[in-house]
This record gives sequence, C-alpha cells and structure tokens, in this order.
Amino acid sequence: MTLLGRPLVVRSLPMLQVLLLPVLLTLTVLDLSVAFTFTQPTIWKHHATTTKSIPFTLLEAKQQKKKKTKKTKVISGLGFAKGSPKWMGCESLRTWLSERGADVNNISVGVVDSTTGLRGVTAARDLNEGDVIFSIPRESCIFDEGRADQSPIAAAIYPSAQERDALPACVRVALYLLWLERMPLEKAQWEPLLAALPTPQDFELDGGPMELWSETEIEQVECGQLISEVKSRAVDLREHYEKRVLPRWLQETDNNVDGALLSGVDVPSFQEFRHLVCVVTSRAYGEGEAGGGTSSMLVPGVDLCNHADMTRQNTKHALAPWGDFVVYAAESIGAGEEVFMTYGPFPNRLLLAQFGFLLPDQLLSDTALVRLDGLFPSLEDADNNDNDNDND
Repeated sequence: MTLLGRPLVVRSLPMLQVLLLPVLLTLTVLDLSVAFTFTQPTIWKHHATTTKSIPFTLLEAKQQKKKKTKKTKVISGLGFAKGSPKWMGCESLRTWLSERGADVNNISVGVVDSTTGLRGVTAARDLNEGDVIFSIPRESCIFDEGRADQSPIAAAIYPSAQERDALPACVRVALYLLWLERMPLEKAQWEPLLAALPTPQDFELDGGPMELWSETEIEQVECGQLISEVKSRAVDLREHYEKRVLPRWLQETDNNVDGALLSGVDVPSFQEFRHLVCVVTSRAYGEGEAGGGTSSMLVPGVDLCNHADMTRQNTKHALAPWGDFVVYAAESIGAGEEVFMTYGPFPNRLLLAQFGFLLPDQLLSDTALVRLDGLFPSLEDADNNDNDNDND
C-alpha cells in the first residue's frame, strides 16, 4: 500500500474520462450500504491462545528447489522492476519491528518501478513455497480496535458498549491514532509506525481514497452508482464526527468539568479525523469469518506491500494461534521479485473508491452494469394492464 505513484492513478483530471471509460463499463454491482465497514481480506478466527508451544503449520516447503520457469507478469497497480536490497526510507521501522520481536529478514523495501518511483516489497532471498515472509506480533506491533477500546480515548469518546458499537472499527482505530498524535510520551513508543503512515500530502500526490477528492474530481468519474456510494460514505463519516466524536471530545476537554479525560488535548478538526479514517480503511487487514463482523488491524511492514488480484497474488496470510500476523509464500519467489498481497476480491470500482487506483485489465470481479428496468414492465404498469383487462 505504497504512496509514491501508481500507473493508473486517476486524480489527474484531463485524462480521467479516458482512463475510466473501459473500466467503468465493467464495474460490478456491490452492496456498500454499510459505510466504513472493513473490506480487507478475512483471515483465520482463532480461539484465545497465548502460548507459543502450539504449533502453527504453514504450507510445507519443498524438499528440492523447483526448476525455475519463466513467470508471467503479475497484474498489479504498479510496475515490475526489481526492488532495492534495503528498506529505503523505512530503516527505523525495520529496526523498531525487529526490536519488538517481528521477523522481517526475508524482505526489502524500495522502488519497484523506476519510471513512476513506486515503492513496494521485494524478496531479499530466494523463497520457497511455505517460507515465512513476515511474522508480526500482534501484542507489540499491531494497531487494532481492541487496543483502541482499552485506551483512554475509548473511555472519553465511547465509554459504553452502545456508544462503542455505534462506531465502526476503523473509526475507533482512527480515534486512537488521533489521541496518540497528541500524547508525546505515548507517541514516542510508536513513532516509527506512525511516521510510515501516509500524510495528506501523500494522498494528494497519489490520488488516495475518493472520500478525500473534491466534488469536481468525483463528478469526473461519471459513474452514478460510484458517485452515490462515495457521497453516502462521506455523509456517514461527517455524522460520526459531528454527532459522536466532536461533542464528547469537547466535553472531555472542558476544564470546568471535573475529571475531564482529555483536558489539554487539542480537539481534532473534521479534516484530521477524515484523513486518519481513510488511512485506516486503505491500509488495514481484518480478522474473523467472512460476514461475521468487522475488524481493522494496521500491520506495520505488511502494509507496504502492493496489491495484486487474488488469482495472481504470490502470498497467503493468517493470524497464528499465538497472535502473530504471518505472511508466507504461496509459490516460489525469486530474490528481487516483488511480494504481492491482495487487498481483497475487489472490482476496479471498489479499488478506485477505497484506495484511489485501478488495475490495468478487467478483473474476474468486474461485472457489467446494465439497467434492466427498461426491459420489463413496472409493477404499476402491470397493475394498470390488469385493471384494463378486468374492465373489458
């Protein structure tokens, strides 16, 4: 989920219609009525287990190296050049992760497309099927709504279960990030992770989620359903801020109120709030059964990987019983080759709305939008015809 330019970033208005025309003709019809629900790939739901004595079985590595064959290029939102052997611009994050028990020795971070400057993750050595690429401890490295719900910001903004459930997981994680940014001592503990998150300027250069686009830019898409969905999500986000977040934050910063939990803590603007919600929704992974609720986990290091369609990804991921978020090779990956995650089985319409980019080819999840109302009589017309027949 890197931010230094994708080949099909569509926020450049002069070419917008040209780029979108072949894609928007094949967009899928999806139900996005629940705003800001987590839409990243689901992974194992595990029972509470903390001991590392329980084995975590990955795909068995091949006993002999497979004969190398020429691979076809992966359809992805980026180029195909080999990456740097170092964590370019992220060395502090790598050190921080290692010190907290993460295994990140098998990957490098750097430019994967010299033309656009796009960054990504590459294999630091030859990897066999089943080899661990990342192993990130949840307890010490991962932001999720569980951590947010145990923090002072939860006690201040959504102290009851009813208030908590009214806020999506991604919003609660975003509130935790807002609070961390305003607490110097707590922020220092997470500084490398926070520094690796995209800034408003990053999103401006890269396109970013459509909630951050101007109305003029959104209208240039010329897809009524997509425009309606984005505007609906923007309204829901504004409602969360104005009805649930802002009043409680103001109340808890009031020095005249005894025991104010946020005394001296600056009130975030709507723009700050919206930005961090978009950071979370564009980078988080989920936990749990499909359709079993929402979850948002910011997994540092893993979120630097770029997206490939699910049929062409070269990794799998899961939450291990002892709590590590583990990414392993789904096939052999040569040293210097890019490591791709999938953000989910999303059509281009959803990729554009949530991440701000398109893949160059039609995806299996893309389905033509066709209006059928003109092919069949409406119920009202049918009733009128029946009445006419009865009168006859």
